[in-house]
Order: sequence, then C-alpha cells, then structure tokens
Amino acid sequence: MRWSRIKNIIILMLVIVNLFLLAMVGLRAWRSRRDDRESRARMVFILQENGIDFLPGEVPGAWTQPPGEAAPTDPGREVMTASTALVRFLEALKQEGYLCTQVTGMHPAVHADEEGNTIPVWIIGTDAWPWRFSVDGYTGALTTSE
Repeated sequence: MRWSRIKNIIILMLVIVNLFLLAMVGLRAWRSRRDDRESRARMVFILQENGIDFLPGEVPGAWTQPPGEAAPTDPGREVMTASTALVRFLEALKQEGYLCTQVTGMHPAVHADEEGNTIPVWIIGTDAWPWRFSVDGYTGALTTSE
C-alpha cells in the first residue's frame, strides 16, 4: 500500500472517532438539560402538593455567583441546586412549624458566617411575612431573618 492511501485511511478513522465523541458529548448535554428541567418541574409539583404555590413559575437552575458579591471561601465544594434547596426548605418548614402558601421568589446570594467565611445561600421569599428564609448552599440548613 502506498503511504498516501494509509494516511487517508488514518485521517478517515480519526474523523469517524471525533464524530462519535461529538455525538456522545451532545447526547450527554441534552440528557443533562432534560433531567434538570424535569427535576425543576417535579419540585414545583411537590410544592403544590404541599399547598405551596411557586409564583416565579420556574425554579432556577444551578447556583450562580451573584454579581458584585465575594466568591464562596470553599470553592472546592459543590453548591446544591435550587431544586435541592427547595426540598430542604420544605422539610424545614414542616419540622419548624412555619406556615406559608406561596414562594414569591428565589435567588442565589453569598453570606458571611461567624468566622467571616463566605458561603453560598439560596434566598427564598415567601408570603410568611416578615420572615425571609435562606438555605445554606452547602449544608441545606434553613435560617430565618426578619
């Protein structure tokens, strides 16, 4: 076989492998987005089953760094998603005896703990005035403030 023919066969094999890998990455990304949408829709349904309306319409996705805020002190830890934070919020509502019928908003933020470390939190606005709830983005602990 001539060298040019071998070279063309090798290039063709590499193109086929690259197309296969590209298809695998695309399929994985599509499945991930689909699963994320389904998870958020299920969370709204679970809240409604527990008598809580989710007024923003759609649960936000992953935690994002709020503009102008300091980054969390422990960047190696993964921050929980909004759906997971809502599950922890619902559990804590039941355990602590708070009453609310609507979630009016939800957004990511950064708070400082007692030691001065910055931690990610999900701020959850409800109709349980004057309470404002925040869920620790690492531990899922619920804190309230007036």
